[in-house]
Amino acid sequence: MAETPRRGRPRAFHDKTEQNTVRALDRAMSLLHRLAQSDGLTLSELAQAGGESPATVYRVLTTLAQHQMVEMDVHGQVWHVGPGAFRAGAAFLRRTNVVERARA
Repeated sequence: MAETPRRGRPRAFHDKTEQNTVRALDRAMSLLHRLAQSDGLTLSELAQAGGESPATVYRVLTTLAQHQMVEMDVHGQVWHVGPGAFRAGAAFLRRTNVVERARA
C-alpha cells in the first residue's frame, strides 16, 4: 500500500542553513533592507555594498519594482523603498500590537 505524503511544513522547516534558502530572494531582501536604512542609493552604491555586479543588482531591482517594493527617482538615478513595502508593513501593523511587540 502506498504511503500518502504528509502535508504541512517540511522536516527541515527550522533548518536555516544555506541549502534551505533561495539565493535570489535573499539577494532581493538584502537590497530592500539596504534601501530601508538609507535615503536612497544608486545602482552602483547598491552593487558595491552587496559585492554583486551592477547587472545582477539591476535585475533584482527591476523585479522588486514590478511589485512596487522599490522605485527609482529617474532624475537622480536613486533607488528608494516603494509603496509595496509600505503596504506589507501596514499588513503587519494590522495584525500586531506594536506596544507589546516593542516591549518584548
